[in-house]
Amino acid sequence: MKLKPVDPFESAMNAAMAQADIAWAPSPRQSYLLRTPVFEFLAWGNRGGGKSDWLLADFAQDVGKGLGADWRGLILRREYKDLADIVERSKKWFPRIFPDAKFHASADALGWTFATGEKLIFRHAKRPADISQFLGQEWPWLGFDELCNWSTPDLYMDIMTSARSSNPLVTPRIRAATNPWGPGAWWVKARFIDAMKEGEIFRDERTLHFEGELPQTFVVTRSHAKIDFRHNLTMRRADPGYLARVMPSDPAKRAAWIEGRWDLSVGGFFSGVWSIDVHTIAPFTIPKTWRVDRAHDWGATSPHCTLWFAESDGSRVEIEPGVWFAFPRGTLFVIAEIYGWNGEPNKGRRDSDFIIASDIKEVDNIVSRAHGGHAVFRGPADTQIFDAPQGKAIIDTYRRAKVDFDPADKSPGSRVTGAKQVMDRLCAVEPFGEGRPMEEPGLIVFSTCKQTIRTLPLLQRDEKNPDDIDSSGEDHAYDPVRYRCLASRNVTKQGRF
Repeated sequence: MKLKPVDPFESAMNAAMAQADIAWAPSPRQSYLLRTPVFEFLAWGNRGGGKSDWLLADFAQDVGKGLGADWRGLILRREYKDLADIVERSKKWFPRIFPDAKFHASADALGWTFATGEKLIFRHAKRPADISQFLGQEWPWLGFDELCNWSTPDLYMDIMTSARSSNPLVTPRIRAATNPWGPGAWWVKARFIDAMKEGEIFRDERTLHFEGELPQTFVVTRSHAKIDFRHNLTMRRADPGYLARVMPSDPAKRAAWIEGRWDLSVGGFFSGVWSIDVHTIAPFTIPKTWRVDRAHDWGATSPHCTLWFAESDGSRVEIEPGVWFAFPRGTLFVIAEIYGWNGEPNKGRRDSDFIIASDIKEVDNIVSRAHGGHAVFRGPADTQIFDAPQGKAIIDTYRRAKVDFDPADKSPGSRVTGAKQVMDRLCAVEPFGEGRPMEEPGLIVFSTCKQTIRTLPLLQRDEKNPDDIDSSGEDHAYDPVRYRCLASRNVTKQGRF
């Protein structure tokens, strides 16, 4: 459904601006965004587009409309220090538009109270626990500045329950602005960019059943649109060289900051290394002399993942009809996967341990048949499946289904060492992508392993340890890769059947 033009909004802000020698005037693109009739809206693009001003204006357009104290807004940033810019913007033009508005500067009251009773506050929150004070309250207007800074959607989804009002004249809504850069770009892209085309409205129909009443169906809408420097005519006239000055040398960051591109390898741990053209390959038959095994990461509320690996012994293999290639001994191929998710990024489907083991056993047989009866050996798995806090470990259930693993290496420093090994293997593959011989063992993924291919480029660096992966991201396929890269072939035993 395409957004339909509607009449320009009429608000106290417009009238006040006319009397205040135009304290702030929306650009044509900002006006378009202000008229978007959806519950959730994301404005995204490069720097200097006026996204923060749009957030303030979206709230302000309903000030003075008679809603009074029922019109309350909350703008969130991940860090307190990051609130400074949007707060200063509000101080620049709110007093001119609303002369009687009062600004509260203390950290626990930071925000504005308007003469007609409306309220807008600024807060910071890193994790869902930081917004507990707002849950259960009515905040009909919610704003997120730089949404991609939140590495998971949990906080966003939790506070969404507060976007409501008991006043039927109030239209609750959520507004978010972002540059396509940061640890949360993967889920923001999935929720908005991948779900609908720019300017289209995504309609999510939900049916409620109450005892003794007929079912009622409601529609929840969301949309997104780009707003960037070229749309901000005021900024372009005042500072035409802005983008040139802030252009980063890192080409990945430049793609997001300047070009506004949703390239999710941008800013990632493997940014500049991972390439779907280089690191993926169409499935081929694994030679009998190669080793096949598997690695496993357990999960319930988060996805569980099992990956099957083929390890080259250095012999030539026919990778496509008539094309033979000799990969360095030790090169790993991800040849099959199970990814236990519910279809939402980073959300598990809560399979029982017996179902997980049964599925692994079934894929063992499929892999064996697909590659000429190849034996499947056991490999490393998340060590928590070996823990038995109540006398019974998850591995016991697996073993009853004839599925076994060895404990993965989780010794001190193994996370950083594993990340480096994965990086080194990806780097080793690059000559192969150019048709030249590889010199060191690499890591290549069969094109059928969709979730491994989807999630590896999304991984971000840990803020506290840049040499490690941010474990709050969707790392459930990465972990088996890391376990397998760390595993010593000498101690990997043949699996049970």
